[in-house]
Amino acid sequence: MTGESGFALPPIDPEVEKAFLERRLLGLLREVEGLNGHARGLEEQMARLERELRAARAALEEERARPLVITLLRRMRRRAGRVVGRLRAG
Repeated sequence: MTGESGFALPPIDPEVEKAFLERRLLGLLREVEGLNGHARGLEEQMARLERELRAARAALEEERARPLVITLLRRMRRRAGRVVGRLRAG
């Protein structure tokens, strides 16, 4: 067998080649396993951030709604006070 430079390459021992390929495959499998673990970690972090975002949006909506709720409660109290006053007077 000749390489690109025209020099003859020594024959490769099939056992050495097989051992090399097995080591390389194991190394790649470990790397993939590590990347999968990293991806799971990122997915968990993304899920946590999405939960935090939903909570923040809910809190913002609650904050926006608070003045309206307070106003409505005050009106209800006034009306209830008027009704109670009429019942007592009545």
